[in-house]
Amino acid sequence: MIHAVAAFAALSLIMTITPGPDSLLVLRSSLRDGRSAGARVAAGATCGSLAWGIASAVGVTAVLAASAQLYRGVQLAGAAYLVFLGIHSWHTRSARRDAPSAYRDAHAATARRECITGFRAGLLSNVLNPKVGLFFLAVMPQFIPHHAPVTGYTLAFAVVDMLIAGTWLAIVVWISDRARTVLRREAVRRALDRIAGAALVGLGLRVAAEQMTI
Repeated sequence: MIHAVAAFAALSLIMTITPGPDSLLVLRSSLRDGRSAGARVAAGATCGSLAWGIASAVGVTAVLAASAQLYRGVQLAGAAYLVFLGIHSWHTRSARRDAPSAYRDAHAATARRECITGFRAGLLSNVLNPKVGLFFLAVMPQFIPHHAPVTGYTLAFAVVDMLIAGTWLAIVVWISDRARTVLRREAVRRALDRIAGAALVGLGLRVAAEQMTI
């Protein structure tokens, strides 16, 4: 079992560090609102990964893979959510820049509320990405020994993937927080936020375009 888990962990690490929506969301939140906000998004994304692993163990992912319409629906919902997050990123930065000083406290309160919803943002970005579930469905069985308990191994692999994803996203949060202390100029942070928003919108539109051409 140790060899199977180690082999799966190596592949999971490669997949995790490949740039994607989760890392981008954590990076954006950490640069914009600090370590706490980034950590909340990272926790949500990590729980989303675990949810897909559990779904694979109980057969939900297999049902999703068997239904083209259901898979497309989840993909389009995820694409729309990414576009929403990207546009919201632009709007939030613009509101902060244009707000009179008398309303700074109100915007600070809004930022605190955004920190609370950061977990939900990370969770939904992962749950609405069926490719994560298909990764478990297509790749995980290759690492399960013959005649081994499939459910037990699947859950073990899900936990391993969650730990790897959580560790990587924690590193992203730490790096982003260090960069945030350097990039304190409002113009620089505004530019980074716009770039992150454009990247999220671009990811969402690309996913939507892929599904519309199928």
